[in-house]
Amino acid sequence: MKPGKRPRSLRVLMSYATPGETSNPFTRNLSDSVGRSVDVRHLSVRQMLWGRFDLFHVHWPENIFRASGRVRNAVKTVCGVVLMLRIELLRIPVVYSQHNLKPHEKPGRLYGALYGWVQRRVRANIYLNESSENDPPAGVTILHGDYPRPAAPRASRPMAAEKSTVLFFGLLRRYKGLETLFDAFAGTNDPRLRLRVRGSASDQAYVNELQSLAEVDPRITFEPGFLDDDELERELEEAALVVLPYVAVYNSGAAILALSRARRILAPAGPSTLSLQNEVGGDFVRLFDSPLNAHDIARAMDEQPRGTTSAVLPRRDWSTIGALHVRLYMLTVANRTLPANASAAAVRHGVAVDPLFVRHSIRNTLVVGFDDGGL
Repeated sequence: MKPGKRPRSLRVLMSYATPGETSNPFTRNLSDSVGRSVDVRHLSVRQMLWGRFDLFHVHWPENIFRASGRVRNAVKTVCGVVLMLRIELLRIPVVYSQHNLKPHEKPGRLYGALYGWVQRRVRANIYLNESSENDPPAGVTILHGDYPRPAAPRASRPMAAEKSTVLFFGLLRRYKGLETLFDAFAGTNDPRLRLRVRGSASDQAYVNELQSLAEVDPRITFEPGFLDDDELERELEEAALVVLPYVAVYNSGAAILALSRARRILAPAGPSTLSLQNEVGGDFVRLFDSPLNAHDIARAMDEQPRGTTSAVLPRRDWSTIGALHVRLYMLTVANRTLPANASAAAVRHGVAVDPLFVRHSIRNTLVVGFDDGGL
């Protein structure tokens, strides 16, 4: 390096397109937080075919190979295969954020094989929660970051005892159990209760089914369609409870967003939601045994806390989350020339002795061969 020349920043390719106004806020927050220290690049045809990068960060593997429309999907699949061939040839390391332990919909034989190809290139898994389902020696815990308030925030009001609105928001997908939510809510007998369901869907037939179910109870408001940030803030401000009617859940951005706005959640009992309850307390995370029923909703509404005004999420601020990601990127790239197993083990050992990782989660102290004792 020539005297006075600054070292080149690490180049990290994210497996999602450049975040926009309608993008998942998680992607915007992650790109912004790590972009202070590394050169962040986003998935595009140009990057897939000839972009230069030092590390590939995978989030949802389907984004690499799939697109809407038959022609666009075929082009995306070919570009994804080219990208993976380049990664193999150039021995570019991959880190993988585990948003889900398994796909919500079966990918089919072709895409299942392609997702498996991505997984074989992974040198570090990132777990976004402290669920006992995770395999700590095989990955790193970096918690899902919180949701900072908008630049021009609305005046925030603490949760009031008289609030009577139950809210569901997010993408309307069949695995989320919205049919069960409508049925359970219709079984409640408090005329003051209201259910609001907001979100967009790509499956119009499913929207039509939900619309028919919503019409059974006049207390239900079903408004399909894109929900912008201002509308979502208003919905959260008026809600007493955010419900996740899924049969099971591993990660939920909706849960973290609700807690970031001091709103309680009702979620299915399971390892990941239990770990979240242990983190913020039972006042803000109420659990039910699937499937959701009317009693679960009524009990959660009747047991509104008194005096507790906000959930505490100190480990989820994005300055910490960004710093942890950058450290993991550096560790992974530093060990890129080692064989796969040796590289993963070296990264895991580096995490286990790094004070920032250890302070973030005790699960980061666990190394290969260690029994986690149910942590």
